Amino acid sequence: MSVVVGVHFVALAAIWRLRVFHLLGAAIALCGVAAVTAAAIGASSAVIDVVGGVLPGVLLLAAGSAGAAGAVSQPARTAGG
Repeated sequence: MSVVVGVHFVALAAIWRLRVFHLLGAAIALCGVAAVTAAAIGASSAVIDVVGGVLPGVLLLAAGSAGAAGAVSQPARTAGG
């Protein structure tokens, strides 16, 4: 599930020109890939839950807090200006 959420954030980053969404989306998608990998190698459900659910939630909370504080209000620059 985290992979799908991460990919959506990357798409939204392109639409809204928010650089932070590129980073957030990539990080969340990476958590999803890591969780699937952990499941494939037989990791415990606690590890899978933390990597695939808790960690992406913390990332979203941190990004939301930073956005609310005004730390990520600058849109990404485009090649044309």
